Amino acid sequence: DGEVALINAMKSVFTTTLHLQCDLHMRENMYIQMKKYRLDNFLAIKLTFNIFGRHIGNSKIKGLVDSKEEEYFNNFLEKSIKEWQDYGAPSQFIDYFAKS
Repeated sequence: DGEVALINAMKSVFTTTLHLQCDLHMRENMYIQMKKYRLDNFLAIKLTFNIFGRHIGNSKIKGLVDSKEEEYFNNFLEKSIKEWQDYGAPSQFIDYFAKS
């Protein structure tokens, strides 16, 4: 996932493919950042739902990671960031996430 040699090898073979981390590593990184910026539980849950979606019964409410098109992702991200700011997410966390 974060191995530079592997990333470079994949880029040389799959030149038009976007590199993303697996779900497990994305979650681990987000939880580390949430802890680092001391997000309260309500905000951490809200961010987690926005990013990874959630299941309610047999239905899945999609998150950012479920985006299939770049335009949908960018619109969803913009909306999510506004919500996070309204809920008081630290700007450092938002900046970290937006750059990731």
